Amino acid sequence: DGMMSVGTLGLILTHPICLVSRGVASSSTRATHRLPVPRKSITDTSEATLKVIFSCRYRSRAALLSGRYPFTIGMHVSTVDPLRPYGLPTDVPLLSNYLQKLGYSTHAVGKWHLGFCKKEYTPTYRGFDSFYGFHGGHIGYFHHNNHYKIEGNSYHHTDFWRNLKNIGDKVKGEYTTFLLADEVIGRIFNHSDQSKPFFIYLAFSAPHGPFQAPGKDGLWDGVRQSSRKLFEAMISAMDTAVGRIMKALRANSMLKNTLVVFTSDNGGTEHEGNNYPLRGIKTTLYEGGMRVPTFLLGPRSILKRRYTTNALMHISDWFPTLYSLAGGSVKDLPDDLTGYDLSETIIRQAPSPRKELVYNIQTKEGKLSSGAIRDTKWKLIMGMQGKNRNRWYCTMPLLQANASLCTPTKHDLVQAMPVKGRSQTTFSLFDLESDPSEGNNLLVGLHNRNHSEQHSILQTFQHLQGRLQHYQSLVKSSVRKKVMKEGDPWQYSKLGWC
Repeated sequence: DGMMSVGTLGLILTHPICLVSRGVASSSTRATHRLPVPRKSITDTSEATLKVIFSCRYRSRAALLSGRYPFTIGMHVSTVDPLRPYGLPTDVPLLSNYLQKLGYSTHAVGKWHLGFCKKEYTPTYRGFDSFYGFHGGHIGYFHHNNHYKIEGNSYHHTDFWRNLKNIGDKVKGEYTTFLLADEVIGRIFNHSDQSKPFFIYLAFSAPHGPFQAPGKDGLWDGVRQSSRKLFEAMISAMDTAVGRIMKALRANSMLKNTLVVFTSDNGGTEHEGNNYPLRGIKTTLYEGGMRVPTFLLGPRSILKRRYTTNALMHISDWFPTLYSLAGGSVKDLPDDLTGYDLSETIIRQAPSPRKELVYNIQTKEGKLSSGAIRDTKWKLIMGMQGKNRNRWYCTMPLLQANASLCTPTKHDLVQAMPVKGRSQTTFSLFDLESDPSEGNNLLVGLHNRNHSEQHSILQTFQHLQGRLQHYQSLVKSSVRKKVMKEGDPWQYSKLGWC
């Protein structure tokens, strides 16, 4: 039936921030201008490319591992900052828990960022047999320190762990990206029981700040080198790491029964990345902030040929999809999953079962305040995306490399006009099939259209608005909590301070 039997399919899910910050125009699948990565280790060897996968910005980890929209589990408001005593609710089972039930050995490597104030939030208590990496949102690439300010106070701590032990001092001076690759390679070479499948969740931090890259002297000079140059070097280092992992899989004859998924968590930033011609950046609900490419490499029983698809997929869909590909029955999964099983889409290029997608929802005083939803080709955005975040970004490096790719147009100079609904809320309605750049808000100038067009647009608007109201009923109160001084570095290093 095209499926791998239980006990034979290895899974490596790589969820870096590299394609995140590169964005769409920076991805080698979408642009003439390419970053100077020496091998393009995944893109040149992948069997399938999924071009329309939607992530959830900083909430993507919660969606990826839980199979749920973040707003249904209270993880939709902000990141798990240091000193904040909360995490992904412990009563929510994760993909790792269910793969363990199928006999998988499970390993988390890299960025966690789903809670760490007590051990119950950490990976080895969330279905992973081992953890090697850091708990917070980012660390220095050589010293593995986390510097941050909260409520005017500065904090500093070393954040690098093996399971529940902080080992930051032991790896000081070694580059984070290469450390993570070494750990995965070690797992591959030490996987002696070929009858027991493995699942490795590898979350690179590159090229999230701080901008630090390996060079002849161990570190690029951030003063003489632009942030873009450092950014490119960090991606190059990540690509080298991925190449080494792929080489290890080949050396151990594991590629024939291992599925490698290389995906991302959000679009590029306005400086180092480039999402053009898509609108918006990381932190917005526009396509440029949410749409990311994904690459797959796997056995011929799953990926029979090379192909590219625009099948609609949300990052939460990976939970049921990977579980199904691993031999599990989606009937055994929780009923409250919002993710869809796209295994048939991947294996047989069948149409995606997902037709509707919620980007995010925010409520204020029990009322819907902002959000975005898509139904087939139609997309409705409720609320503005913040000052200076409603435009198109075309960065200078891309202009210099290929001016024709990023010729300034009215999209770069003019913001789409907001319109006011009955509740004095700003709405934008787009036809993504004809207008993927979200430059034509169909609600603007509606009175100038003929009666038939007005009726069709208003009907679509009312339908999507109603669907957002429906999903509002699924919103759980945010689990985010106020800062606790007990979480200072000394307590943090010990865990168990909340």
